[in-house]
Amino acid sequence: MQAIVTIENLTISFSSMYGKNYAVRNLSLQIPRAKTLGLVGESGCGKSVTAYSLLHLVPKPGVIEKGSIMYNDMNLLQCPDATLQSIRGKNIAMIFQEPMTSLNPVFTIGYQVQEAVELHLHLRKAEAKDYTIALLGKAGIPNPSSRYYSYPHELSGGLRQRAMIAMALAAKPELLIADEPTTALDVTIQSQILDLLLTLQKSQHMSMLLITHDLGIVANVADVIAIMYAGEIVEIAPTKEIFNNFLHPYTQGLMSCIPSLHKKTKRLATIPGTVPIISKPPAGCVFYPRCYRGDANCLHAPVSLIQKNKDHRVRCIKA
Repeated sequence: MQAIVTIENLTISFSSMYGKNYAVRNLSLQIPRAKTLGLVGESGCGKSVTAYSLLHLVPKPGVIEKGSIMYNDMNLLQCPDATLQSIRGKNIAMIFQEPMTSLNPVFTIGYQVQEAVELHLHLRKAEAKDYTIALLGKAGIPNPSSRYYSYPHELSGGLRQRAMIAMALAAKPELLIADEPTTALDVTIQSQILDLLLTLQKSQHMSMLLITHDLGIVANVADVIAIMYAGEIVEIAPTKEIFNNFLHPYTQGLMSCIPSLHKKTKRLATIPGTVPIISKPPAGCVFYPRCYRGDANCLHAPVSLIQKNKDHRVRCIKA
């Protein structure tokens, strides 16, 4: 697949009084053009930090130590601030995890979405208002001309998330980053939000990076799935291939955690341990302490992504 964004050898660290910790290490990834890439992993594995790096928004004390992020032959990590400012929201837009904390509580929904419209499309006030109301309707907000005047606290979680989607799509971006867009929403609203994102992605031929910890969410949305663990991509393949022929022990553990309607079980499987804090590059496989397949051979040297078949790569010598 042709890529809209290519990440090469990205390394991001956070320094504290206890030393330096690596949130992302030598990460290489491609986001396909006009397709959806699902980035999956448990909390703390570096998914959101990777997304923030695309817009150069890694929070302090985070530092991008090395790597490149190529977008349309432009390295986003070397762009001047003015260039990045023009790209953010217009070419690459982002939906953040918590709409209640992302929206300003003292301004109406219409005002905040219209601000993005005026900034990127340079429309007059009256034109921008009409465009904003149409945008709110497109995002699935009922009675948008009335909701235009609503404040964030007057909307449900699902409607606030739809307002965030409207704001992100104001300038018809080429790439939309959705960072856990269904967090804290009930299952019905989750499904509606995902259907909306998928419909908009296909209708606008937009690329999308969907970040989540739930494989069930990306099953019907993503074209390609990348499994992330402790700052590394441990497996990447087309969606059907991941579900039908997963190779990495961590991916197998995630699959085992999904409830099934066809099998009766008293207890779901779990992956023992937690995602480690990486203060220095490990000698071997970072998943070794939690892996049921591991042996001494896994600790000899860092493990690279291995091409197993067409479009399927895995970071495991036992795969």
